[in-house]
Amino acid sequence: MKFNKVNWNAAYKWLSGKQELLVRAYTKNDMEKVRHLQISILKDFRTTAIAVRRVTTSKGSRTPGVDGLLATTKEERNKLSLRVNKIVRSPSTYEPLAVRRVWIPKKDGTKRPLGIPSIVDRAIQAVYLEAIDPIVECNACKNSYGFRKFRSAQDAVLALRGKLIHPKASEWILNADIAKCFDKINHDFLLRSVPVYRKVDRNVLKKMLKAEVIDLRDVIYPEMGTPQGGVLSPILCNVALNGLEAAIKNKAIELRRPILKRGGNPKVHVVRYADDFIVIGPSKKMLVALRPYIEDFLTERGLEISKAKSSLFNVWEQDIEFLGFSFRKRRFNYKKRFEVSWKKPNYKSPSRIIIRPSIENTRKFKTKVHEMIRSHADLSTLVLKLNEYLCGWANYFALTGDSAKRVRDLRRFVLWACWHKVIKLYPKMPRKQIRKRFFPTHKFYQLGRYVNRAWVFSVPTKLERPSVKDAKLRLYNLDSIKAPGKAITPTGLNAYKKEDIIKLEESKARVALPSGTVEKICNRQNFICPACGQSLSNGEDIEIHHTLSLKIARLHPSPNKQVKLVALHKLCHSRVHSEET
Repeated sequence: MKFNKVNWNAAYKWLSGKQELLVRAYTKNDMEKVRHLQISILKDFRTTAIAVRRVTTSKGSRTPGVDGLLATTKEERNKLSLRVNKIVRSPSTYEPLAVRRVWIPKKDGTKRPLGIPSIVDRAIQAVYLEAIDPIVECNACKNSYGFRKFRSAQDAVLALRGKLIHPKASEWILNADIAKCFDKINHDFLLRSVPVYRKVDRNVLKKMLKAEVIDLRDVIYPEMGTPQGGVLSPILCNVALNGLEAAIKNKAIELRRPILKRGGNPKVHVVRYADDFIVIGPSKKMLVALRPYIEDFLTERGLEISKAKSSLFNVWEQDIEFLGFSFRKRRFNYKKRFEVSWKKPNYKSPSRIIIRPSIENTRKFKTKVHEMIRSHADLSTLVLKLNEYLCGWANYFALTGDSAKRVRDLRRFVLWACWHKVIKLYPKMPRKQIRKRFFPTHKFYQLGRYVNRAWVFSVPTKLERPSVKDAKLRLYNLDSIKAPGKAITPTGLNAYKKEDIIKLEESKARVALPSGTVEKICNRQNFICPACGQSLSNGEDIEIHHTLSLKIARLHPSPNKQVKLVALHKLCHSRVHSEET
């Protein structure tokens, strides 16, 4: 079988069916069946094809490893899939190449090491991911949202708000961050805990972890940690940290009588996203007592809490900084519609959680916009780049009503920066002419109605649009942003069970799309690619397919021939055109 001949719809259905059987067998503790299902998943060419597609269509596919090889053409992907399938069918022959290390700057001025395996090693890791992740999902913490299917950082933010919003909710916060989590995970603990049930497969994982690292001219032989650029690394992080929430809650139940002097619910909650987690407790004394047990849990895995990034405080006295958002809890008089001081002890109005982009992230946003405007002289290119950035930033941070309002308030800043850019490019043009040419009035669909919006930054487009004369590119309208009204993702659901997938898909995260037209087409298709049946929000590039080509439509105009637009994955789009020819 060849990679470019795979029936993707049938391959994904087969794999999801096998993974569901794997989850059900593991739930029933039928380990013999689990072992056989894992072997069948690993050895089948359809799994290899899906794994090769994952690593060759993601954004990281453009970054080579130490061998400098990429798989961008059909022939290269065919060769890669055959080579990978040969290795996973006889894993004892596997010898990984060295990992290339690059350094990425962090916001605090330091640098983070990023390990990039070769394209072959990434594909092999992706094959093992399909056999390991369903079992890791069975053992996942209820309020863990990092590196899990159908979960996102926005789900973690909403879960944290749900724990804080009640007026009688616990008020003390332990905001913890694990220091260098990926670099310090204990190899022995991982190899004991990873759910693979053949010795030869465990040896493959051991070789991946022990693969030498090339840092410029230095060669490093790692004794701990996992490369952050690896496909398996996020799942290995979850393997190490699964059980943290249950351990904290069980210990809180033991400590409730000696510390709280009462029985019942200790009201201790944990919300985790990757290596960042927050513990909510009823008193400072309870969280101080729980911290040594948390540190013991992490020490067993070779990890420790970062003292510089961790803090213990009361939610009424300090804002919570989590995943780029700032949480502020206030009592609120809904009848008089204004906030009141929390220091009034007898005031019994409901509490309110105000969630907004943090000050640091707002400052970064303004700096990034200034840099983009300064570095682009061509206005058409500038608007395309700005739209891509504004759309992604707004979709992430416009999560609640308060955060959406803060995003809309930034429109004036972006518009003012664009105005100064145009003035510098056309210093001799009168201001009224600049306003009429580059900042006209346009009609927008905004917050449920059509409105005429003045001062819309518009520039001539370089794209071919035969149906529209003098077509223009318009700046992304931040004024139209509103909170999606996203519900809290239910806990305890498994992303590999059909009945749970339906519930999880209802609360899927919003994704940043290149334009409003693409977003409308994707919404019309319910974000499903009709060629392969998979979600359009899986990280692959999206392209628009014309069922009737523009060239034919122009040469043979007819009222019965209409150009229909369909959103497809980039790989599916090329497959459709190759089949047409």
